[in-house]
Amino acid sequence: MTIQLVTEGQQIAGTSDSTTDVANVWCSLRPLSSRETTYAKEVYSEATYEIRLYYYAGLTNSHRFKYGTRLFEIVGNPLNPDETQLEHVVKVKE
Repeated sequence: MTIQLVTEGQQIAGTSDSTTDVANVWCSLRPLSSRETTYAKEVYSEATYEIRLYYYAGLTNSHRFKYGTRLFEIVGNPLNPDETQLEHVVKVKE
């Protein structure tokens, strides 16, 4: 999976986002169950998937994930369980 940085750019006709590939990482992509989706909607209004990956310093909600032709936008902030800097758990929407 590829981590991309999304930046806003200005054009004469309006605003245009640009993306830059910043890293290729191993991770797991898991759809949220109906129970988790209900909870996620309370906390992360639009989350439909969870991505787990090794800790990636600097990962923020300004990034997104690309898997083939699929794009996953980060919802909320990436979580760092137990503050161990071993993994990130990220709620995303497609």
